[in-house]
Amino acid sequence: MRPDKTKKQNLSAKTAEGFTIIEVMLVLAISGLLLVGLIGGTFASINRQHYNDSVRDFAEYLRTVYSEVISPQSLSLGNSSKYAILGKVLVFGSNEGGGDIGNTIYSATIVGDATIPPTNGKDFLVELQEAENLQLICGNTVEEQPSTVTSYTPLWQSELVQANDSKLGTTFGNKFKGTLIISRSLTSATVHTIFLPDITYNLQEQCTPENSTASVAFKDGLTQYATEYAASLEHDTSICVKSDESAIAREVRIAADGRNTSAIHIIDEDPEGEENRCRKN
Repeated sequence: MRPDKTKKQNLSAKTAEGFTIIEVMLVLAISGLLLVGLIGGTFASINRQHYNDSVRDFAEYLRTVYSEVISPQSLSLGNSSKYAILGKVLVFGSNEGGGDIGNTIYSATIVGDATIPPTNGKDFLVELQEAENLQLICGNTVEEQPSTVTSYTPLWQSELVQANDSKLGTTFGNKFKGTLIISRSLTSATVHTIFLPDITYNLQEQCTPENSTASVAFKDGLTQYATEYAASLEHDTSICVKSDESAIAREVRIAADGRNTSAIHIIDEDPEGEENRCRKN
């Protein structure tokens, strides 16, 4: 028998034996690791997309509120002979419960008498405080008018937390809490933005056709916290959107005394030339 023929026979015999158990286990282990890495990367990408969607959706929600205040006919109420629609109030963190309930934003429409008062050089805040019959539309049972209270919850279980702010003395990570007022001037129709941290109103339970306690408290609060409200006209409002699905938190910033939708900014994860307010010190 020739040597080359013997060599071919030996090779065919080895091939017929197949792979050893160790070789098969090694191939399966490598394939498993590659599959785990692929699945892990896919889930990470999906979670990151969910988080980015929640940030953009929250910013768009705020822009929608500005649009409604600028064009009150979009609120399906319009201005009537009884009152003029002035704006909206947004309450953050009014419910101390956990989960989505504690993270829900409640809003209501602000109205006042349609009669335009004399300006006498008064600024917007004083004008708002002195507006006749200033109230939140909580509805009433006599005219069967429904409450204007609505709610918004951030997508994908994202949380709204405070930003680092030396002027307000806030630290990143605590639940964002306070009252945001986006309102028009009766005399000029110019939109203004006011935020008072930590002060909240129980709109979900106390702004109903049977209960207008929140409306009374809101009007009284404009006078009680006038100094704090006035200061907020000159200060940006920073809200950090945080999620367990993302290692970072991004800031949605409302410009001081914002006038329209351009007041809303999504700040980059690592803003150039300024401190990242949504990061632990």
